[in-house]
Amino acid sequence: MASQTKQQKRAKRAKVKAKQQRVARSSHPAQLGDFSDGASAHPIDYLESLFVLFQEAEDESRKDLFVTMFTALADVLSADQGLQQEMSQSGDPSETMATLIQFFLIDYRKWAHGATEDETLKWLDAPDVVADFSQAMDEVAADLGADLLEEDAPRID
Repeated sequence: MASQTKQQKRAKRAKVKAKQQRVARSSHPAQLGDFSDGASAHPIDYLESLFVLFQEAEDESRKDLFVTMFTALADVLSADQGLQQEMSQSGDPSETMATLIQFFLIDYRKWAHGATEDETLKWLDAPDVVADFSQAMDEVAADLGADLLEEDAPRID
């Protein structure tokens, strides 16, 4: 049986994933890739629903905000083949991802807190924010790695 801490983490991930699925039902991430048909693609509605999800996570903790944001971005990337191609063609995919995360945070903090870009960048440099960001990144990377291992493992029924 898993430890209490591990069970709590699993429950929290399940809660975040359930919220993401509810959001995804109303607006699919693949819609982000094509803005050509204007308002019918609903990118603003999708982003706003993501920001609501981010705000709910931030109400729990700043680290939860980052975990939710990283998970949502992973979902967006996995659903959008064009974005995946652009990232693989860029010189440094990790730099591209860092820029994407920065833009998401700037837009989210502007939406949620009325923060300017400079205020958000200053906030991102604060040691406690960097620590939460790093912990969240490590947690999501470990979870994604564990999920991939579970998917690749042979099943014995």
